[in-house]
Amino acid sequence: MMFDPTEFIARSASAKIEYGTDDCGLWIADWWNECHGVDPAAHLRGNYSGDSQKRAIVAGAGGLANLVSGIADKSGAREILLMADIQVGDFAVIAPGVCAIRADGYWAARADEGVIFVVADTRVWRAWSITE
Repeated sequence: MMFDPTEFIARSASAKIEYGTDDCGLWIADWWNECHGVDPAAHLRGNYSGDSQKRAIVAGAGGLANLVSGIADKSGAREILLMADIQVGDFAVIAPGVCAIRADGYWAARADEGVIFVVADTRVWRAWSITE
């Protein structure tokens, strides 16, 4: 089954980041929730605000990729080991250290003023399949 993130990305296009309720990590959790009906980051929502508190949570997990990995594992997401296997709808932590969703020909990521689009050949640190 393919999960097309086009409409999800469009709905987020102009939303400003609010740490603890709508940031790059919670955005991919929202995507998982939309596809599977379960919020994998419910335990984090509303428990931090501001960049410094977000950074403390990320550092406490050993980095963004480790934080996302722990949440993804508990949710049943399968890590993608071969970058050639990444499909539209999958999610990743990409350079320069943001969470992103794979769209058709690009990565979409949350930024301060909405969604940014990153070329497909960016460095992917770790990726997971949106399908269970």
